[in-house]
Amino acid sequence: MIRALREIIDRLSAGASVDERGPLDREEAIRLATAVLLVETARADESEKIVESAAIFEQLQRHFALPAEEAEELMALAEQEIKDAVSLQRFTRALHEALSEQEKLAIVEMLWRVAWADRHLHPREETLVRRIGGLLYIRESDMLRLRNLVQEEDGKPWPSPRDG
Repeated sequence: MIRALREIIDRLSAGASVDERGPLDREEAIRLATAVLLVETARADESEKIVESAAIFEQLQRHFALPAEEAEELMALAEQEIKDAVSLQRFTRALHEALSEQEKLAIVEMLWRVAWADRHLHPREETLVRRIGGLLYIRESDMLRLRNLVQEEDGKPWPSPRDG
């Protein structure tokens, strides 16, 4: 699986469109791009927390119906891709090209869940999720609605900007 996903990223880097490949490659590219964005969101506050890693694992397993071993491999590959990546644009472009608006909204909700996993929304996490949402062409109102949905499910209010 790792080798196949690496080949997909190499093709994306070379400018291949997600739709130019077969359905299995397409799904693998979507999984990897999503995992990269989730991992980068968790790292945005410059502290890696076990609770955020657990949230990434849970989101990948639930959204893509992955067995634990595949979710772990996907997370490991995403970590490596982040180390090698110059920007997140190739990953957001891959998702934008491949997904419907509803599917992209689901990705943004996953990002908010990872950002809020430690019950603290760091300004860098919020900025990154909103930037990714913009690159996926998601309306600001939808991004805020999803953020509020995650907060309401948790029962803890989002800190105000004055809370720092």
